[in-house]
Amino acid sequence: MYVFTWGSFAYPQIYHTWKIKNFEGLKLDYAFLNLSGFIFYAIAYSIPYFHPLPLHNYGFGTIRIQDLVFAYNGIFVNTVLNVQALIYFRGKNKLSNFAILLTIFCWISAIGFYFATEVYDWVKITENVNVLEFFGYLKITFSLVKYIPLLYWNWKRKTTQGISAIAFMINMVGASFSLLQLFIDYIDGTTETVNKIKLILGVAVILYDLLFLFQHYVLYGSRNSKLIEKESLIGAKYLQTGEEA
Repeated sequence: MYVFTWGSFAYPQIYHTWKIKNFEGLKLDYAFLNLSGFIFYAIAYSIPYFHPLPLHNYGFGTIRIQDLVFAYNGIFVNTVLNVQALIYFRGKNKLSNFAILLTIFCWISAIGFYFATEVYDWVKITENVNVLEFFGYLKITFSLVKYIPLLYWNWKRKTTQGISAIAFMINMVGASFSLLQLFIDYIDGTTETVNKIKLILGVAVILYDLLFLFQHYVLYGSRNSKLIEKESLIGAKYLQTGEEA
């Protein structure tokens, strides 16, 4: 259930962006950071799932095929969002230096940690200290950070227009189902270890989505309704002439 809900979170946003031909609403940092996060998540979960050796899941607990579907679907939808950002009008919605530097730092850290643990054996591998666990925490880093520029962007513009609220509702429901599955697996004995990465991700997503929905419906609800027609006109003219309306 959580794969269907949490995995489909971005499709309303993709459709909404395509419909208005405008990427000015969803902060570009969010989609950019999310893409790297899901790549790390896919690597961290794919290797224990497919590896023939008894790796004990590297402390992840039970890894199911739906976890992989969720990860690779996340890569796909965030790739689409980044492509949309290249095609459609963005206005002042630029990729920040912070997002670029953070991404470079995380990738360099991932490569360095891989060589330190798997190639040169500089760091002793344990259930809690290994390259896959490190990749999982990089995913957490991206997930915790990606909302900050988005929420700030909304505050700066004093609107959430251009962002699909349905997408964030689905995201929150999916995270709730993911947490529910974690606890069911633990209670019925399917796994002896609670997946810390999924636990932290689930809680963080719910809290951040609540903050966004508060912005959308409480802080900027009245202003959003006044900007719907304007953003559609800007997006249409940008596609025709390459200029802002």
